[in-house]
Amino acid sequence: MLNVMRLIKTVGAFALVPTLLALAGCGGSNDKSELISIEVSGGLAGTNHKIVVQDDGSASCDGRSSTKLSSKKKKEAEGLTDEIKPLAKKDASYGDTPTPDARSYTIRTDEGTVKWFDGDTVPAVLDRTVRFADSLQALIC
Repeated sequence: MLNVMRLIKTVGAFALVPTLLALAGCGGSNDKSELISIEVSGGLAGTNHKIVVQDDGSASCDGRSSTKLSSKKKKEAEGLTDEIKPLAKKDASYGDTPTPDARSYTIRTDEGTVKWFDGDTVPAVLDRTVRFADSLQALIC
């Protein structure tokens, strides 16, 4: 009977190990959070990309492995995100119908979503975001 009790105590202790490790945070954690995602689709080339920039300065295209951005690109992403916040809070959308062969853009931040098409009259920050997205596509897509 004593051996059975010892076995139960040993098995019980080992059964707790995964739970305790999870609670203690062992096994690593993902401290990255999404700063901004930019979806670009359409156009003459038939582009269809989703670019995600994390707050640690890494970026990925279409879910592939991430690439570390330069500090300049990271700051640019942070600046654009800050400027876009008021638009995202309103879930702003520009233009109802795209012109033929126009690209469509969707930006997602923690604050909300902004959508527009090429050729729409948009705030200057969105034009800068297009240039930023184009430069990232050339780097990582």
